Amino acid sequence: MDRYAFVPFADQGPMVRRVARPNARHDRKLPGMWFGKLQVELVCEQPVHVGSGFKTEMEGKVLRRTARAGNALLVPGSSFKGVLRARFEAITRSCAGDLPSERDKVVSRSHPEVTRGHFTHEVKRMAVFADACGDGDLVCPACALFGFQRKHDTLRGRITVTDFVTADGVAPMTELMPSQFGPRIHHLGKFRIDDDDREPVFEVGPLHGRKFYIGPSPTTDAVGYERVEAIPKGVNLRGEIRILNLDDAEMGALFAALGVAPASWIKLGCGKGHGFGRVRAGRIGHVLSDERRRTRAAVPEMWARAFEASVDRWEAGMRHFQEIHQGAC
Repeated sequence: MDRYAFVPFADQGPMVRRVARPNARHDRKLPGMWFGKLQVELVCEQPVHVGSGFKTEMEGKVLRRTARAGNALLVPGSSFKGVLRARFEAITRSCAGDLPSERDKVVSRSHPEVTRGHFTHEVKRMAVFADACGDGDLVCPACALFGFQRKHDTLRGRITVTDFVTADGVAPMTELMPSQFGPRIHHLGKFRIDDDDREPVFEVGPLHGRKFYIGPSPTTDAVGYERVEAIPKGVNLRGEIRILNLDDAEMGALFAALGVAPASWIKLGCGKGHGFGRVRAGRIGHVLSDERRRTRAAVPEMWARAFEASVDRWEAGMRHFQEIHQGAC
């Protein structure tokens, strides 16, 4: 079975909506915006492995360690923020960062003779990959909220994500995970084999959309496996999302990306296509204020309506996103 699915890029109206966004700033708090933090609980519905980069030995075999702080296992805030941004991009008219590297070696079971690939010129000119956010203060929804760093400009994000940590004493479990490979660019779109060069190469384009891994059950037919530590299924992690100058529609989009309203699963870490990495948002606490630090009550229904009415929303992307993360993952 396929271990991934795609959310299509916008094909009606602007593919990427780059406009001036007055609330994308840090120098002062603006009236009517939201400030504070969300205290988020994540519930592991599959084992979760986010590698620490360290290895150890277990029964004479290599074991990849999971991320931790002291006695607590964790999902780094930077990792969760990256997942959150990818989900936010898929449901809004946002850019998609950089294309995968064309220098990496291609691994293909169906065409073992092909080891290189490149994207067509049409793909490279797509608005979602153009390095234009920040040019003249025009930014897409995701760059305005999560920030960006370009050669010519930088914008700080208005979201900060802390580490998501288990309670002390939760022991990792040891699992077998299929060997991990780098992105295979010929899986991202339609391709042909170009034999005009000194060696055959994949020419890739047009693209299917934004790629999300799915994997409701462990893989039993992988070529190779490796031992990994993982946060066990059923464990809760807790962390915070701190916000600054968010409007109602951004709050609604953030909650949709969190899988809160509407409800959906989140996939993170390694092995997302092989029965690892599925979590869901549990309890969420709100500590919110206005620009004068006066307490404000959360209004999720109003945020959801504002996002539904927003011109930044990509409706078909939202529909495909829900189909993927409510079913096959």
